[in-house]
Amino acid sequence: MEKNMKDTTVLYPPPFVSHIVSMIEFGKLIVLHHSHHFSITIILTTSSFEAPAINSYIDHISQTILSINFHRFPPLSNSPSLKPSPTHHPMAILFKFICLNNPNLLNTLQTISHNSSIVVIVIDFFRHGAFNVATNLNISLYYFSPSGTTAIAILFQIPTLHNQTNKSFKDLGNTVIYISGLPTVLASQMPMSLHNWNNGVYNEVLEMAIHLPKSRGIIMNTFKALEARAIKPSRSVVLLSFDSEGKFSMKQIQEIALGLDRSSQRFLWVVKSPPPIEALEARDSCGL
Repeated sequence: MEKNMKDTTVLYPPPFVSHIVSMIEFGKLIVLHHSHHFSITIILTTSSFEAPAINSYIDHISQTILSINFHRFPPLSNSPSLKPSPTHHPMAILFKFICLNNPNLLNTLQTISHNSSIVVIVIDFFRHGAFNVATNLNISLYYFSPSGTTAIAILFQIPTLHNQTNKSFKDLGNTVIYISGLPTVLASQMPMSLHNWNNGVYNEVLEMAIHLPKSRGIIMNTFKALEARAIKPSRSVVLLSFDSEGKFSMKQIQEIALGLDRSSQRFLWVVKSPPPIEALEARDSCGL
């Protein structure tokens, strides 16, 4: 019976449009090159974090690529809401939401295993709470990063940096930070979400960084894929499109516009209306 079970690769993105689309596109590449070997099962959570517009995209993929299947968890009865505050960082709430879905993930993987052989599970970095679920089921796990290698280099260095000091980055000011493979940076220039050890995010990222070397591998964009000849065909433009947290004040927008103008490059820029001043202040107080 096991010989007739089709191999499947499970993809588990976080509930953000940009991350879901990136992982679905990755799944499409697997199907394109290995459809005779694997089917793809994409597991989605149900939450207020998702933009409704993603549903039409998912429906289109389901109807046009039969080798890609979707499974959506039911809503959590105690699902946290994404409301920034000085004491509740949105990313901390997201990590909590993901852990609350671990029982759903366990049940789903066990159900899939009844009819298919799960070759690997590929999780987004935000889904690192699923690491132990996959490990306990003896399923090979890979991390997926839709961004480049810089973020990975920082993550790998976090445990070492953590063991070198008992202070948060916000308290280290202009202390020079050495990260393998990257130019030196100041502690104050590290990602804002990591500045405070007590914001609920830092410890999650630290745990994620510890788990990374224990996975089977990391899938990411490489420098070769981003070389000039790959991204600058004739009549190409520079695309600027920031994620859901890419909100800038009018002054910041003016500075970006000035830099683009001086670059003499053709560009396409997706610009959101500047949020109210109080919204920016609330964001900054959370370290976003």
